[in-house]
Amino acid sequence: MPVLYLVRHAQSTANAEGILAGKLPGITLDKTGKKQAEKLAKFLATIDFEKVIASPLERTQETAAILRPDAEVKLDYRIAECDYGDWSGQKIEQLQKEDLWKTIQRQPSIVTFPGGEAMSDMFARAWSAIEFWNEEIQGNYLMVSHADVIKAIVAQSLGMELDNFQRIAIRPASLTVISFNPQPMLMLLNFGLDNIKKSPNKPVPGGGK
Repeated sequence: MPVLYLVRHAQSTANAEGILAGKLPGITLDKTGKKQAEKLAKFLATIDFEKVIASPLERTQETAAILRPDAEVKLDYRIAECDYGDWSGQKIEQLQKEDLWKTIQRQPSIVTFPGGEAMSDMFARAWSAIEFWNEEIQGNYLMVSHADVIKAIVAQSLGMELDNFQRIAIRPASLTVISFNPQPMLMLLNFGLDNIKKSPNKPVPGGGK
C-alpha cells in the first residue's frame, strides 16, 4: 500500500519577499526556511521511505536534501511549480489587483497564465506523477513539491473539482499524508508547528507568503 508523504518546500527568499516565484531559477531557502526544514527532518527521522522525489527547482531540492541528506533524490518535472509566465517574479500584492486574480481564486480551471501554463495542465501532470509513482512503490515515499501542486494532488485525492482547490491551504514546510489502499485516503493535511502558531493567509498561488 503506497503512502505518500507530501512536503511543501520550506520558506524561500521569494516567500519572505512576497514574490510569485513560479519556475524562476535561483530561488533558494532563506534562514527561516532552513530551520523549518531541519525541524521537519527531525519529525520524519523515524520513517523509512522507499524513495525521495522532488520537483527540479532549487528550493524543493534543497528542502529534500535537508529532510533526507543521505538519500538519492529523484527529480520529477511533473511536480514542478506551475509556470506563471509573465507573472513570475512579480509582487503578489500587485498581482492581487489584477482581474485575473479573482478568476484564479474562483474558477482556476479556465485560467492560463499570461505567457505561462494552464492550471488545468498543472493539475493533470501532478496527478499523473502520483499514478506513476504509486505503480513503482509499495510503501512510504516522500515527495517535495509546491503549494499549488500539492493542493491539486489533495483535491484530486478527495474527488474535488479543480475550481474548489483554492479551499485548501498548504504552508511552507508543511506535511500532508495520503494513503492509497487503493482508493486515496487523506490522513494528514498541512501539518507543521508553524501552521498552528500562525493564522492562515489568504490562498495564493505557490511562491507567496
